[in-house]
Amino acid sequence: MMFFSFYSVNFFGRFLLVELLLFIVFLFHSVEGKIAPTTKRLKPLVGLLMLALIGQIFVDMISGTLPISMLKGFSLILFTLTNLYGVSLLTKFRPMEIRVALLGYSLGGLAGFFLQPTTYARSEIWKFGIGYPVTLTILVLISLPLFGRFRFLPLVSLALLSAVSLTLGARSLALFTLLPLFFLKYNKSTRIVNNARIFPALLIISIVIFAFSSVYSNLAENGSLGVKAQSKYLAQTSSGGNIIINSRSELIFAARGIADSPILGHGSYAEMSPELRIKILNFLEKAGIHYDMAPLNRIYGDRIPVHSMLLQWWLWFGAVGMLFPLRLGFLYIKSLRIRNREPVFYYLALSGMWNVLFSPYGETYRILIPLTIVMLLSLGKSLHSDSSSDD
Repeated sequence: MMFFSFYSVNFFGRFLLVELLLFIVFLFHSVEGKIAPTTKRLKPLVGLLMLALIGQIFVDMISGTLPISMLKGFSLILFTLTNLYGVSLLTKFRPMEIRVALLGYSLGGLAGFFLQPTTYARSEIWKFGIGYPVTLTILVLISLPLFGRFRFLPLVSLALLSAVSLTLGARSLALFTLLPLFFLKYNKSTRIVNNARIFPALLIISIVIFAFSSVYSNLAENGSLGVKAQSKYLAQTSSGGNIIINSRSELIFAARGIADSPILGHGSYAEMSPELRIKILNFLEKAGIHYDMAPLNRIYGDRIPVHSMLLQWWLWFGAVGMLFPLRLGFLYIKSLRIRNREPVFYYLALSGMWNVLFSPYGETYRILIPLTIVMLLSLGKSLHSDSSSDD
């Protein structure tokens, strides 16, 4: 079923065909009264999604959000919820079924590039097109028990994938195929240890990110990664700022928009009023920050720019909206205390942390995040106090 991620349909937004199938699965099991065990296991996350949904409706009503934007915001949360239920009900939290689901999703994404390529995918084939599904497919395959006896296969595969992504301009993909390599070397058994394990794990992440950034900066600046990468790097560092902030300038706009209404938010798809636009421009001027506004205006129009799931849900749905991505981020961090030998486990957890902070939330994440949640709860059973009662 997950292979049907290859095709999308447009109603009042873009929906993957697999989402509609998962919605049917959810409705069928709800009518049959078979979702209680799944609800028990997912209770904290389901509760926060329901809270975000209530907040979305309330904020949109008092903000005068356009009906089409209100429907898009409502469906974004609703389909996240039903996708989470659907994936849980189909896989029953069993590792092999989850691997098959991930494999179907990645192969569907690969087929989707050839059947319905986006504008971004056409312009940067590896970064926005085939890079992610190819990487995820390989990671799932080398995580299978069949390859467990090949000691160096995961390490070599991760190193090669990281080098390919870095060469082809997909920096974050390169980083998060490199990080699992260090965790696989760090973990020599599959037993679970206490929370103190999180701190050395976070130290590893910090060291690798710093080293990766330094190597990338040197390679990009001297042209070793190609003219396109060199031009991009120089453009992002020309103002002297941090490369992450410069490549995610939307974070500044989103943060200023949140500061203008931190409790209620601005409603789904956060329209920028003329008054708020003036405030943001004044803020940038006082801070001495200079950006070319034309690209952001082309992408976002009258909406407040945002390129972070955490800030997006906060900006759109108010303070109650940010609780779900915040809890999701803690789940990713908490999963690092689990000793595991599956590269795909670490890849999804580590890249998930990044995505919560620096990636916008859209239709692909409405599927990937439920798959990741189910995998983490399956392989890291101690992450949920009720897991033992579900076995």
